[in-house]
Amino acid sequence: MTTGSTTMVVGVGSHHGDDQAGWLVIDRLQASHCLPPDVSLRKALIPLDLLDWLEGVQTLHIVDACHTDQQNTPLVRRFAWRSGQLVPATLQERDHVKADAGFLPASHSGSHDFGVLQVLQLAELTAHCPAQIFVWAVANQQADIIETAASLLSDFCAEQAS
Repeated sequence: MTTGSTTMVVGVGSHHGDDQAGWLVIDRLQASHCLPPDVSLRKALIPLDLLDWLEGVQTLHIVDACHTDQQNTPLVRRFAWRSGQLVPATLQERDHVKADAGFLPASHSGSHDFGVLQVLQLAELTAHCPAQIFVWAVANQQADIIETAASLLSDFCAEQAS
């Protein structure tokens, strides 16, 4: 992890169960060593952890497990945070990948937790909200889907850095 990074990628979740996709993507990115030097990687057990890490961050990528509400929905989706809401972001068409709405974040587990969306709303009220925020929703923990999510995220960070 690089200190003073302007881009941060945070995997939200845990090391077990249905909620591990965000952490698995971070593990894959750490193992690949292919991110630009200004990108830091973190794992958050709860979305509220993000608020402690935002100072100096210009671009934030959040990777979270999600539940789909439909059959045959894409397994990796990217959203942009704009004006207090998630909006579909454009992705190149790949197998299992498409940007669209209609996912349910898996990290909001109870009334005592803030989910990713609530934390982003709270971050907007602070002086430390990054200029760009992207949420990557990963609906499956299969190795090929984790690899696809990590590859897309890595490519996107490299494009932004150039």
